Amino acid sequence: MEDPRIQELLDKHAANACTPEELAELHRWYDGFPQRGTPEGKAVAGREMKQAVFDAIGGTVAVSARRRAIRTWSAAAAAVAMLAGGWWMFRQQHVSPVIVEVRVPAGDSSRNIQLPDGSRAWLAAGSTIRYREGFAGGDRHVELPDGQVFFEVGPSTEKPFRVITGKGLEVKVLGTGFTVTSWPELPQTDVYVASGAVQVSDSAGVVGVLRAKEGLGYERGKPVHKTTGDQPDPRSGTYQLKEADFATVAALVKRRFGLELRYDPKTMREVRFNAIVEGGMTAPQFFDMLQLLSGIPWKQEGNTVSFFNS
Repeated sequence: MEDPRIQELLDKHAANACTPEELAELHRWYDGFPQRGTPEGKAVAGREMKQAVFDAIGGTVAVSARRRAIRTWSAAAAAVAMLAGGWWMFRQQHVSPVIVEVRVPAGDSSRNIQLPDGSRAWLAAGSTIRYREGFAGGDRHVELPDGQVFFEVGPSTEKPFRVITGKGLEVKVLGTGFTVTSWPELPQTDVYVASGAVQVSDSAGVVGVLRAKEGLGYERGKPVHKTTGDQPDPRSGTYQLKEADFATVAALVKRRFGLELRYDPKTMREVRFNAIVEGGMTAPQFFDMLQLLSGIPWKQEGNTVSFFNS
């Protein structure tokens, strides 16, 4: 984009009509020109742009006692104006996009947000997502480094909606409702489709296609199981423990209640839990349920809950 004020000064300069103050303003513009909004890593391009401006106006001659002079000819104004416009277009095209991060703290309530394209996301406690502000460039791309999120995606035939987990798994849809659960401390990522269909891929290619009421567990570069049937709606805060080990329970406890779970991995290796965790369940109610299912007593000290056989 052209700066109207600079265009005016360049025109006056070409006609030898600049006042000393206007000439000083033009100098300041020239000195600061390649630095304004220069994107990281584009310093070389900025220097080349400044050199082109320097050449077009004939260069800077003498610098003395806080005063400089520019030699030019009549064609310089038009040449510099073109370069200025090109620079501002370059700046707009290469400026780094603003990244929006939405984080729900552990132990907090789930959060429902609207994404730039009108899609919605329900973030469970302890979840984080990131995306380009306004979905810059038309790319409907959301990063899920940690957590469980239910997405209700608006349809688009031109730009698929993509969710990329911290483990590199990509879930791509055109319009559907689905849940992605990806906790960094656990090897498995889970995808469940409530409606519509999704395509699940990794760096090697397509892992599978899921349709309504189908789920997929993915671990260490391959799918480990596929399920069918209804699952609880995570938008209500409900979570299903299905053949869950203590490591999975610990990951849930960390996010849902903001507590650390201690246990002996060796003695608890074979313990599994199958239960529905309601959204309004308190921490003591949850631990009482685990004790009832496992027969192992629990004890809380500060932010740490311990499950050990006596």
